Amino acid sequence: MNLKSLFKLTAILATVSSWYTPALRRLSRFKKTETGIYYKIHNSDNEDTTQVRLGNIVTMNLSYGIKDSMVFDSKTMEQPIMMSVTEPQYEGDFFEALKLLCLGDSATFIIKAGPFFTKTVRQPTLPEYCTEETDLYFNVK
Repeated sequence: MNLKSLFKLTAILATVSSWYTPALRRLSRFKKTETGIYYKIHNSDNEDTTQVRLGNIVTMNLSYGIKDSMVFDSKTMEQPIMMSVTEPQYEGDFFEALKLLCLGDSATFIIKAGPFFTKTVRQPTLPEYCTEETDLYFNVK
């Protein structure tokens, strides 16, 4: 390998590392399920052990977005969101994430945008701000 090729390789690796390392650090603060959901429960002092189960109707405040940009926030609505917890439609979906919670918990979930929008929300196409592999950050209380 000549010096010019070595310099190009070093520059490429430095660029990839500068992007990849913060992403790894961000994810290292989360646990990961076998199906690929990254999650972090924020209130470790919650003593209520009533787990969210299939068929429960949950009332929650919900916001989601990509990285540091919020796309949706239910606090702008007149009432919190109420929904029935249904069978997961695919491995790692939002309803599977909800079943990680207990009554009173607050958490952050990271779920892939592609299947969330096409399978859970049933949009025919993805929003322009994301791809199939974009990480969506959900904050739930």
